[in-house]
Amino acid sequence: MKTPICNFCAKTGVLCPEDSRKLKSGQITDLDVECSVKLSKLAEKDKVLDKLTFVKALESDGDLILLFGGGNLKVLRSSQETLKKINEAFGRRVWVFEADASERKLLEEVFYPIRILTVNVVWLPDGSKLTKVILPYSRRVIEQVDENAVKRVLKTLKGIDVMIEYERRQTV
Repeated sequence: MKTPICNFCAKTGVLCPEDSRKLKSGQITDLDVECSVKLSKLAEKDKVLDKLTFVKALESDGDLILLFGGGNLKVLRSSQETLKKINEAFGRRVWVFEADASERKLLEEVFYPIRILTVNVVWLPDGSKLTKVILPYSRRVIEQVDENAVKRVLKTLKGIDVMIEYERRQTV
């Protein structure tokens, strides 16, 4: 597994001079180091994780956001067992995304496996924008979506203010 710190540091948990310099300069954070070490230990036992590139970690009100390299999410999502191990290792809710995802792709990932019907951008009088996401209306979908957590995570990741609505099908 590739991480923001070198393999030796990720396996031992002790930073070399180069990685210490990255930490002091702000290129990486303590959270990046902590996550790199945990993910590297998991990757020793899990071949799916061993193929991935971990880029960055962020926190959002107790939740952990892990950003991986492009194309890694498909590989990671193909193994529910690996995702379960990651959640257990960190002991809190973990969100996984691709680091270079577009705004639309990010929205699709945060609501996965729910299909987004429409995304609209509403420009507010103060110049800010609100992204309106419309999901299919069903009890299962409403129960699956933690609206507050989704709003928090999107705000932390890309500064996206989101409004979630559910479409009701009209019967004629």
